[in-house]
Amino acid sequence: MQTPINYENGRGDRIRTCGLLVPNQALYQTEPHPEDKAYSIIIVEICQGEIEKRYCMRAKNEYAINEVKTILLSKNVPLNILELFAQDDRESVKKMLLQYYRRLLVTEQEKIRLYAMYNYERSFQTRGLLPIAGTDEAGRGPLAGPVVAAAVILPMDCEISGLNDSKKISAAKREQLFTAINDRAIAVSYSVVASDVIDEINIYQASRLAMYQALNSLVVQPKAIISDAMPLPDIHYAEVLAIEKADSKSANVAAASIVAKVIRDRIMCELDTLDPRYGFAAHKGYGTMMHMDAIRTHGVTKYHRRTFAPMPEILAIMDKKRIL
Repeated sequence: MQTPINYENGRGDRIRTCGLLVPNQALYQTEPHPEDKAYSIIIVEICQGEIEKRYCMRAKNEYAINEVKTILLSKNVPLNILELFAQDDRESVKKMLLQYYRRLLVTEQEKIRLYAMYNYERSFQTRGLLPIAGTDEAGRGPLAGPVVAAAVILPMDCEISGLNDSKKISAAKREQLFTAINDRAIAVSYSVVASDVIDEINIYQASRLAMYQALNSLVVQPKAIISDAMPLPDIHYAEVLAIEKADSKSANVAAASIVAKVIRDRIMCELDTLDPRYGFAAHKGYGTMMHMDAIRTHGVTKYHRRTFAPMPEILAIMDKKRIL
């Protein structure tokens, strides 16, 4: 007789997976069933924070090691096959099976994380405010180059694995996600505000301007907008929600942050080709030691933000040298 054990995950997330078979206490801290000291089958049903676990008896199977390896490298292994593998005495099969469960666990954890990234979107959805756009910018802090803002509308609960704040993702992963976002989004747009405009109206207003332009360029007009901590008082066609660190809390804002970052990085690489003396491709315009040395050696270009510290001081020193 199988004995159920409940496990509270403390989140209340809702997902559904196939059955799992794991060595006892390998992934979860649980007590083994008295009739089964070796393996347990976990039927995973996360609903309102509970996981039901049932234990099964050992059995024998005769799969070759290479067959086991090939099967467990696939994504969705049938439950009856997993049962057979769980009842195998061979250490190599136990190891491969555990690796399979760990991969599956990571996948389910990612599903939970992505589901939570639509919580703000769902609050709009319940009020009939669809579609929903997210907007974010890249390039507030650098000494050179533009600020870029993007706006993205994703389908509700669109799962793009790895979607997150662009600052938490490698450049290579951002490029992959950039392609996935453009393939699956309802609408994507971006805007570029140059360094001379930043100097004229300040970086905060330039970032807001870029967001306005990106949002107004969307081919589909949103009824709700989530921004990364930026109030948008001139938006009258949609309800706006400004959230601190929204790029790690909202899927649409995370997508916008990735689009903005990839576009800006590409622009900086183009500037590096036009003027390789400053190393723009390496530091993307930030005030690294390499960049500061290049400015002192070669001077300030039209790509630099002259109002950003320590640029005014450097410009003053350069003016004095010219006078002397």
